[in-house]
Amino acid sequence: SDIVTQWNLLVLGINLPDHGHIFLGGRLQALMHAAIYDAVAAFDDTYAPYLETTPPPAGASMEAAATAAAYQVLFTATTDPTQRAVIQARLDDHLADIPDGQAEAAGVTFGQHVAEAIMILRATDGAMMALHMEHPDGTLPGEWRRTASGAPLGPGWGLVTPWVMTSGDQFRGDGPPALTSAEYAADYEEVRLVGDVDSASRTADQTAAALFWQHHPQLKWYEVARDISQVEALTMVENAQLFHLLSVAMADATIAAYDTKYVYSFWRPETAIQLGDTDGNDATEADPTWQPLIPSPAFPEYYSGHSANS
Repeated sequence: SDIVTQWNLLVLGINLPDHGHIFLGGRLQALMHAAIYDAVAAFDDTYAPYLETTPPPAGASMEAAATAAAYQVLFTATTDPTQRAVIQARLDDHLADIPDGQAEAAGVTFGQHVAEAIMILRATDGAMMALHMEHPDGTLPGEWRRTASGAPLGPGWGLVTPWVMTSGDQFRGDGPPALTSAEYAADYEEVRLVGDVDSASRTADQTAAALFWQHHPQLKWYEVARDISQVEALTMVENAQLFHLLSVAMADATIAAYDTKYVYSFWRPETAIQLGDTDGNDATEADPTWQPLIPSPAFPEYYSGHSANS
């Protein structure tokens, strides 16, 4: 592994409030990898910058620039002493492998400059406001209302400034099927039978797949990227580009997904099946005690954030 993949592993372990890996975590991952990418791409004019066009100082160390950029983003993002100590130790380990002198010092200064520019760019992206917007519980058939998981998460995340999309609604879905449609009834019945916590219809392989994907998809796809990096023996600049593109794509996918989720505010299967006798569809059979294999998350169903990221 190299500087890029080591910082990737570290950023995934940063603990953040407000369900970090979905919202602030994905944002932080994109911040860090954009900073690393611009710090490294500046040394190779075959790579287009994301933001920063300032060339590095003559003789500066690319490795020092990369690790300093990552450090600056993460050290700024947390005030927790334990986490800061881990971040500091990672920087120190990397700098220990670089000869002391002007090249190292110039690289560190340049990497910090690039990171600051990226953080300034995102300082007004609306992320913190988005987490604390209100979203009412629905009352009509098809409308989302909270389950045991509590208040809605990220109701304003679709309004966060995208990284590369033109707007949060650029890829807004067309909406879930009508409650009275045959398509809805077919989907409903499949989920009722296969998704039940005590389902007799679900295979062991289906259960394993559901549990595998239960956690945030960013973790899975970064793992795939690290595997690709190792198998393909990617250079540091290739790694910087790979993880930058992946991180901003997933960050924007999350913005797009939450725009769609809260525009349509569609009920979770748990609610839909328990209230199946209220949806106006004669082909749906209500089950007032139905529960899903995995507890319902605290946001609307349509469309899937896991699928959007993937």
